[in-house]
Amino acid sequence: MDEFPTFCFFERYSYAKNIRAQFSNHSIALFIINAYSPLGNIWINEKLIEKYHLIKNLPVSLLIPFGKDVRKDFPNIEFDM
Repeated sequence: MDEFPTFCFFERYSYAKNIRAQFSNHSIALFIINAYSPLGNIWINEKLIEKYHLIKNLPVSLLIPFGKDVRKDFPNIEFDM
């Protein structure tokens, strides 16, 4: 998303918001699990998840079985309990 300099931040954020709305909670949970992997860590390293709030409204309880507390890794994002 950051690779489209012709769009302002608001347009990129709106696009990310529309994409996020298409995913179920389980799909978003799978996305964050992938982001913790070596292949997907670019999402965390470049802070794209926080910048575009890609996992906003994710129920934290979905990731507890995997031993991850995403609230610690992404303190600026509002999560559902």
